Amino acid sequence: MRHPLAFNRIASILLAVALASFLSFGAFAAEKKKSSKKNFIPSESVGKRLLRVSELAEEEKFAEAESYLEPLTQKKRLKKYDRALVFQTYGLMLAAQEKYEPATEALETSLAVDYLPDSSMQALRYNLAQLHMARENFPRSIELLNIWMDNEEDPN
Repeated sequence: MRHPLAFNRIASILLAVALASFLSFGAFAAEKKKSSKKNFIPSESVGKRLLRVSELAEEEKFAEAESYLEPLTQKKRLKKYDRALVFQTYGLMLAAQEKYEPATEALETSLAVDYLPDSSMQALRYNLAQLHMARENFPRSIELLNIWMDNEEDPN
């Protein structure tokens, strides 16, 4: 089944937005609630790699960008935020290349880590629901959309 180019374009835009969000990671720290103990600042080593990935993605050099991300996905000892951010970025990059099955797996991993800012978690749920729908996994898509709607202030 061929997926519409519109989804590929959306995935590319989402990747750019996710990477731009990473670049303003100081804003994540400023946005976090005072009651939250979560640290939304990537480690220096992961941050440097993700900056390079951002540069390569802007140039549409996805294979080279993947070569920076893939080793990070294999690491067992990453901070929770680093792990969630790496898999989110990896999944969006795979989706931009129409590699929907591994993109879905990567985004599910990011979601399971459950260590992104609330707004990023919401966007992740929505994007993942779209991927599941494109892959005709309707039960999971509906489940994610229901969670998204429960947590969205204005789902319209």
